[in-house]
Amino acid sequence: MYIASYITKSEHELGELLTTASKQAADMGLRSQLKKVGSKFLCSREVSAQEAAYRILSLPLKKSTRQVLYVPTELPEERVRMLKPMNILQHLDDEDEDIYMEGMVDRYPYRPKELENVCLADFISSNRLYYKKPKGTVDSDDVDVLGNDDQPTTVLKLQDNKGYISKRVTNAVIRTHRYSEEHQPEKYYHSQLMLYVPYRKEKQLIDDDGSFHTMFNKEKKSDIQQQN
Repeated sequence: MYIASYITKSEHELGELLTTASKQAADMGLRSQLKKVGSKFLCSREVSAQEAAYRILSLPLKKSTRQVLYVPTELPEERVRMLKPMNILQHLDDEDEDIYMEGMVDRYPYRPKELENVCLADFISSNRLYYKKPKGTVDSDDVDVLGNDDQPTTVLKLQDNKGYISKRVTNAVIRTHRYSEEHQPEKYYHSQLMLYVPYRKEKQLIDDDGSFHTMFNKEKKSDIQQQN
């Protein structure tokens, strides 16, 4: 009860300070405004002695037994992506479109054949991604020839040199954007298909009539037939 009360306590004085700082920075550029308001927030916020001690000693304010990962299931044209570092972009040709970082969603289509029937949700939840082969690991093809019980961690190589993956000891929890089936049906069905239907190319998730809903119903009907 104390913790809930503490994190939801009102800070009227801080709100007034931030409002004043915002008005004073109204004529500044956007970067300067953010810097001034942010500085006021960091320097003026009231904290308890316990929280101050934790922050000074760099102690973690929270712990979790499972890692939580966000899976972007938005439509490709609406998906937020991160640019590659500037030192890499500077060496690319002006017309080169390979300017974005690649995450688990981008590398999922390059999973090895052993994981052909693994859906995106299980792929991300069950595996760790490595851009380079970690030290102290071996490829899965070499496990049988090691001949000892003390075997190092095995990794699977992604196709087209897209990196390596290894099995997690404890599965991660995935989070996604939650679309409304009633108000955003096509986005909802696209998200469900993307998470739970194995694919190699994302365009395989849309039906010939251009509808994700139609494809969703086909996949649902197929699952029912397999269960029977």
